[in-house]
Amino acid sequence: MKSLAFLLFALALAVPLHAQEILKNSDFSDGATYWHGDAKPAGTEDSTDLISDPASSAKGIVVELHSGGWTKVVQEIRGYKSNGRASQLMLTIVYQTSPDFKLSTHDSDYVHIGAELGFEGASLTVQQGQLIAFIDEVPQNRVSASSSGGYTNYTVYSDPISGASFLPSTEAKQHTFTSPISVPHANPDSYPSFCLGLPPGSGTITILKISVAPASSDSGAAQAP
Repeated sequence: MKSLAFLLFALALAVPLHAQEILKNSDFSDGATYWHGDAKPAGTEDSTDLISDPASSAKGIVVELHSGGWTKVVQEIRGYKSNGRASQLMLTIVYQTSPDFKLSTHDSDYVHIGAELGFEGASLTVQQGQLIAFIDEVPQNRVSASSSGGYTNYTVYSDPISGASFLPSTEAKQHTFTSPISVPHANPDSYPSFCLGLPPGSGTITILKISVAPASSDSGAAQAP
């Protein structure tokens, strides 16, 4: 019985450590499973990844930029419920760009981009040349309805999004970007979604990891890519 109790105690300690990660398949070890949008698994015939380390060429996901609009990588966070309260999390993105990677130089491509990314009503604007990552409700989950006394009450969840934007490095090696990222006041009856948006441009970006985990007390400010 003592050995069984010890085993259960050890498992209880191990589970929270593993459960810290909010996104599923954050290291893309299972290809693009759970991820949606414009990404393709690296190493496939229809991907155009180019990683300087040959051992990494079959890892991660690849996003090919489009000249005519934004591209995105999205995951609904099914394992996370905000309970209607804002939450502070920590974002980590490990990536590498292709030699021909180039982003749009038109300021107009970086304003009011919420609709392009599938988040209508989200007021999103970033500086020229920046990528943006954020967590928000998809449009159909912004309104919650409840009935009381023969009346239907509607609650609209539309708090401003606090995204993490950054200028990606084009140096031919892997880079890591970390930043605090928050979940706005969300509909407690639905699940928020994580989105990484990439501006119009050319070339590809290979993403080796996207991690979102609860922020620890010693988490620092955003690190340069």
